[in-house]
Amino acid sequence: MSLIKETSLCVRLVARLQSLTAPSSSIITSFLSDASRFVLRFVPILAEAPLQIYSSGLLFSPEASIVRTMFIRQVPQTVEVLSGRDIEWDACRSVLEGHSDEVNTVVFSPDGQLVASASYDRTVRVWETATGQCRSVLEGHSDLVNTVVFSPDGQLVASASYDRTVRVWETATGQCRSVLEGHSDEVSAVVFSPDGQLVASASKDRTVRVWETATGQCCSVLPGRTSIPDIAFSPDGQRLQTNKDDIVLPSGLTTVSSIQHTEELSSVMVENEWIVRQKRRFLWLPPEYRYCETAVHKHIVCLGCSSGRVTLLSLQ
Repeated sequence: MSLIKETSLCVRLVARLQSLTAPSSSIITSFLSDASRFVLRFVPILAEAPLQIYSSGLLFSPEASIVRTMFIRQVPQTVEVLSGRDIEWDACRSVLEGHSDEVNTVVFSPDGQLVASASYDRTVRVWETATGQCRSVLEGHSDLVNTVVFSPDGQLVASASYDRTVRVWETATGQCRSVLEGHSDEVSAVVFSPDGQLVASASKDRTVRVWETATGQCCSVLPGRTSIPDIAFSPDGQRLQTNKDDIVLPSGLTTVSSIQHTEELSSVMVENEWIVRQKRRFLWLPPEYRYCETAVHKHIVCLGCSSGRVTLLSLQ
């Protein structure tokens, strides 16, 4: 499948087979589970060099991997891993490679099916959570990208940059819908209103700008007391909350009440070098997995690292 550029389809097919397999078929269930972990772990190299499945893929799989056990004889006898190979699969579900510089923001889409990552390489990448495949590369910023956020319905992505602009993109196509210009210094934060009709951006120029999502027009410029590194809409959509204080939106700019949560908030979080679940330390992160930014959706933890790598961990 990798030879015809369909690695992501392979992941979906394995998942489909898993859904069709009876729980009593323990041998088949175990094989499919292992095959899924194998493909997800090696998606980047399989997409770039498919024949590496017979060398690096099998060589660096855990000792107990069923796929490795079945096909290890396909590996050239001139290569051997002498030490450092894991015994079992670890919590790392997949590694999303493609950024060429530090990743400083990662965020899940509202439904958890996508991950967006913003990088100092001036791009935003949108990935499929299930397959680890890069769906689109959002290019256009002329300087570092500070942050990225999905709209409440997941149809749009907004990115804020050192180039003093905010760009709004269509999630499905990767096309830039609008460029929001007006700030006189880097844009440090961007957020959609609860109903998605407005975009607010905060800048080191000490202002917050509010824009119409549909038109890209600036509705209001709200002065702040200092540089504003972060911003959020209040749950009722009536105010903008910053790290310093609340800014009441002018009359006519208030939005509808926030979308109701349909599930409980996640009990998983990342604190320094630990993943914490239900307020207890659950998983220690080796130095190479320590993060710049994190996002959590249900049992999946996304780590954006200074190496430019994005790592998905499954905590099922």
